[in-house]
Amino acid sequence: SATCVTGLTVRSTAHDFNRVGQLVILLLIQLGGIGIMTVTTFVTFQWRVRQGIRERALIAETLGESGETDLRKVLVRVLRWTAIREAIGAVVLVLRFQAEQSPVAACWQALFTSVSAFCNAGFALHDDSLTAYQGDWIVNPAIMMLVVTGGIGYPVLVDVARSWSRDPRRMWEKLMLHSKIMLTGSAVLIAIGAIAFLVFESDGVLASMPYSRRVIVAMFHSVSCRTAGFNTVDLGSLTNATLFVSILLMIVGAGPCSTGGGFKVSTLTVLLLRAWATLTGRTQVRISRRTLPPSVVERAMVTAIVFTAVAVTALAILLALEQSSCLLYTSDAADDSVLV
Repeated sequence: SATCVTGLTVRSTAHDFNRVGQLVILLLIQLGGIGIMTVTTFVTFQWRVRQGIRERALIAETLGESGETDLRKVLVRVLRWTAIREAIGAVVLVLRFQAEQSPVAACWQALFTSVSAFCNAGFALHDDSLTAYQGDWIVNPAIMMLVVTGGIGYPVLVDVARSWSRDPRRMWEKLMLHSKIMLTGSAVLIAIGAIAFLVFESDGVLASMPYSRRVIVAMFHSVSCRTAGFNTVDLGSLTNATLFVSILLMIVGAGPCSTGGGFKVSTLTVLLLRAWATLTGRTQVRISRRTLPPSVVERAMVTAIVFTAVAVTALAILLALEQSSCLLYTSDAADDSVLV
């Protein structure tokens, strides 16, 4: 779970593991997050090189990268970007945690939480995740920024930084197509998730909260449930409608060449554009004055089909296993009642 940055646990990270065990988990999270970013980025670059001149030019502009395919250089860049963002997040968090913990404990929790958030792992040093900081306007924004930057993808981070350094006022115009898709798509998904949470939980977990806390809780859940796995409310208390929206957001996930999972925001965008083009009677998929090659559309379709097939198969297996467990438990309970 730590290496694959899923955040699922069967033991308490805070109480069942000592500091050495927590350090091992932290290192696995870091290796997993960096490994996913590095490998997916390198594979994408390699795939680009094998295309024709037109496809290479289009994908290079989409990703915002030159013809760099050296895995060592890619790894160094990923390490540098990761270290800088995790360090900034840790500094912000330690300023908050030191108010209630010893300096050593505050530093350790800040570092662990920052790495876990940037790698979209969801591991926390509290059994209730981050519920204790439900309305905290320092912890919540810091975690959300780490989750978003880790899940938006390495090419987007590089492209945004490069465009900002050249001309901040015209940054959006200078961004590559992929960056525009990821930034716009991520913002829309976060907004949809937050609005849905506010609406569906207005009489639920948000009922007793002031409006300012409702907003930060809804935003945090929308950001976290897509890729990160943190929570500031009891997930078991959420309505079925909220849980269903959360499932849809988790299916989409984060961006390519990132630490997050899902079948990716860019894949969803391409599928929606393909559907819109079909409905409007066009044969080509166009966005931002660019025509996407058929190979990109086909790859998006195949990704969605494979993802759906794997998810449906796993769901069927889990339903069968859960049903068998329930029947066995009911049978044992009935036998015990007869014996009594």
